[in-house]
Amino acid sequence: MLKRGENKEQLTVGADMKTAQNKLKTLDADFQKSLLKVMRSQRVAYFTVGHGELNELQGAAAAEGRSTKNIKRLFESQNYALKDLGLAQGLAGEVPADAHIVLVLGPSQAFLPEEIASLKRYAEKGGRLILALDPEPKIDLAPMAAAFGLTWKPTLLATDDARHFYPLRHNDSDHVILLTNRFSSHASVSSLSKMSQRTAIVLRGASAIDKAEGAAGNIDFAVRALAETFDDQNGNYLFDKETEKRNGYNVAAAITKPTGEKDKDGKDKEMRVFAIADADALSDGAVGDTPNGLMALDVIRWLGGDESFLGAITSNEDVKIEHSKQKQAVWFYATIFAVPLAVLGLGFIASRRRTQPQRRAA
Repeated sequence: MLKRGENKEQLTVGADMKTAQNKLKTLDADFQKSLLKVMRSQRVAYFTVGHGELNELQGAAAAEGRSTKNIKRLFESQNYALKDLGLAQGLAGEVPADAHIVLVLGPSQAFLPEEIASLKRYAEKGGRLILALDPEPKIDLAPMAAAFGLTWKPTLLATDDARHFYPLRHNDSDHVILLTNRFSSHASVSSLSKMSQRTAIVLRGASAIDKAEGAAGNIDFAVRALAETFDDQNGNYLFDKETEKRNGYNVAAAITKPTGEKDKDGKDKEMRVFAIADADALSDGAVGDTPNGLMALDVIRWLGGDESFLGAITSNEDVKIEHSKQKQAVWFYATIFAVPLAVLGLGFIASRRRTQPQRRAA
């Protein structure tokens, strides 16, 4: 039983091991979820809509993992209610007053200047945002980045070092699926920073961000690409030393700026923004029981101000094994053809060995 004032939450595990076994596997996550419910009231996270964001994608795109079910589950586990925010909900005017976090996840259509101005006003009053600025839709996201003191380039980053990209398609296009373990000590990536020697996040098409000249506030570049990474300006996935440059490009930033005001508890209010130049890093294809999921959870807690009293969630729950159509085809043909051929081959070898001594004796 967890109780604080009038707020109460009860966790029932059971005394019988057979019935309690499954609940014990997720006990840590369930406990933290209940703890948040008694410690504070439910908050609201708004996902922007109307610009082709990841949270709106369906059909083939969602089937490929370009959806947001996992990050929504993370928000719900941290006691957030989820709502949409578009023109119909007043995005071009003012962000709703009950918004604790606003997410902009990989828009494929440009935001109106009024919408960008609304998000900027919200942030400068002490708002919290996640900005996933994706280069692949080929739209100009520089105005959105500039509103928060950043420069953004649409050029995809790539690497030709086989140790540092993920072999998904097994061709040169895999060179833009980057792996990186370069994390700062910022609270938004604190768990990954402690594990950087043995883990890495996946970036499935990232670009570079940097601090804009004259930008106010504090900008901590929380995630950087590895030093072998280059800006693939001509899109051939190969390094061209005449026009391209290898560098440890900035791919994610934690931005803070004091508002000069106090909140209801007497604490200094500040803007908090986490910007990442790859929306797929927060999609279902990356977020889950993975380093990307751990990063997303740390970001949510930092934006919510919960990083000081919540630790990492551990789970002994069995991971569901899922096969793509391609993998299923491989297993099908292996079962139909490869296994019988292997059995016939072994039988042929065994029969040859039995007949050889008879021939020698004759």
